[in-house]
Amino acid sequence: MQIEKNGKIFDVTEKISLWAVSRKVGPLTIEIKVPKDVCGDEAALRAYVEREDLF
Repeated sequence: MQIEKNGKIFDVTEKISLWAVSRKVGPLTIEIKVPKDVCGDEAALRAYVEREDLF
């Protein structure tokens, strides 16, 4: 799954207990781990990414 915010594309991988949200910036890959107790489903994760300044 992918989430777009302000022209940035984030790739999302679902793991057992978290969401791995990553973005490639040049030769680096930035990964932010979001626990599923914060965002239990895809809709909640999209809303979280859209409202947080971290992304």
